[in-house]
Amino acid sequence: MIDLSNTHNPYDFANPISDANLFVGRRDELEEIRYYLDHAKTAPRPINLAVLGARASGKTSLLNMIEIEAKKRDFCVVRVDLDEDDTKTQLGFFYKVFDGLLGAACERGTFGGKGGKTYDAYLDMVNAYKVPDDKTFCTFLFPLQYAKAMACGNCSAPLSDHNFKVDLGCVRSEVGRPIVLLFDEGNVLAKSRVLLEKLRNIFMNTPGFMLVLSGTQDLFPLMDEVFSPIVRQFKKINVREFKSRDETQECIMKPLQKIGIRNLEEIFDFETLRDVNEVHDLSGGRPYEIQLICHILFRRVQARQAKTMKLNLSVLEDVRRELETCQNMSTRPILSTIRNLGKRELRALNLLCTCDGNGTFDQIWQMEYVFNGESRWTRQILEQELGNYVTQGVIIPKEDKLTFAGDDFDRVYVKYFAKEQDIPVYIRDVPLELALYFGVQALVERLKGVGSFRGVYAAREEIDIGKLAEDLGRATAEGDFFSTAPPSQRTFTSS
Repeated sequence: MIDLSNTHNPYDFANPISDANLFVGRRDELEEIRYYLDHAKTAPRPINLAVLGARASGKTSLLNMIEIEAKKRDFCVVRVDLDEDDTKTQLGFFYKVFDGLLGAACERGTFGGKGGKTYDAYLDMVNAYKVPDDKTFCTFLFPLQYAKAMACGNCSAPLSDHNFKVDLGCVRSEVGRPIVLLFDEGNVLAKSRVLLEKLRNIFMNTPGFMLVLSGTQDLFPLMDEVFSPIVRQFKKINVREFKSRDETQECIMKPLQKIGIRNLEEIFDFETLRDVNEVHDLSGGRPYEIQLICHILFRRVQARQAKTMKLNLSVLEDVRRELETCQNMSTRPILSTIRNLGKRELRALNLLCTCDGNGTFDQIWQMEYVFNGESRWTRQILEQELGNYVTQGVIIPKEDKLTFAGDDFDRVYVKYFAKEQDIPVYIRDVPLELALYFGVQALVERLKGVGSFRGVYAAREEIDIGKLAEDLGRATAEGDFFSTAPPSQRTFTSS
């Protein structure tokens, strides 16, 4: 057994990736980002970026890579990590923006640097609310407004757009480089349309600046209204789970290589890909979950509880317990209900939430009956299970569409809890036609001589079910039906 007792655990699931050598995948996204960064160096009005994805999908890690790419191009990079307090007032929000901007500029040596008189005068204004009598080194207008408003307790004073623009121009002229502002946790702005409108009014016609906002998909509809038409002003970069198992494999390999393990096969079976597939399927290709699973696997090898990093029931239990430490489980009534469920109820939950928020009970039952008849459920019994879940607040019928009432954490936890009982529960927000595709997949995998095409579930493109049915009818064991190409590009052998 490899002695790893004196080695740190390389799978840091608790923090985003900040080392470019450990960053995996996102090749298409990075290609677009590099293009628009290059565009911003010369364009009078650069395109801004909206980095959107589910929680724990890797948005902040991608934002870190944008920062690295921007610095390679000699941008002045401003990082603004938002929280709930930042959106309470206009002055509070734009203080955070300006503070990050001036700090980044002074770190480059402009305005005499952070040890200079300009920065010292700025600190007096924003911390002591002291307006200097000698304004020789009081270069900016916004800190003056901020100091005067705070000094008299007028925290709700409206921002002067004109003065803030003047200050932006001053900083841009002094820095002499394009400036990119990276906003993490941009979803807090979804609660304040006014602040988004202020951002639009100030930055959309101010040359030399590029905005990058990261958030969940919930942020985009409001941005689309405020920045309408948003396609002219923001390029949408979607951050999703890893579709390719190669990306999952790379996500497992790179941290091991980073700590100097040369013979990776001694600790993880990469040769057969069976273990890679298990991690990919269990995590759904979500980077955070891959890191969490591998952290537990590596820890067990370190503790000499296992010879290699291999999934088993004990690992699943450890992952679930790790998830529990991140949350106050007593405040999550849905999970309290789930933890009392048996295998039968979990199977019903998996079926009822097979296309979370996109299918009615009738549609879900019809799919079940087409593929399995009444071998697993009758309509009456399944309807009773649904009634129980609705009563317990686990499922909510929204416009007759069955919707899981929990959040992202609940979905992840349920998956691992059910897996310990050897029951697959994958609550996915997928279109109804894709759920039908899953049913076709399960049916085809039972046919003799036909391989598996698991992993296609991550695809979100439109699927022509009629065409798929025709293709299945013409497919034979010799045909390459289960290639990794999209359904529209697959080739078949006519029988």
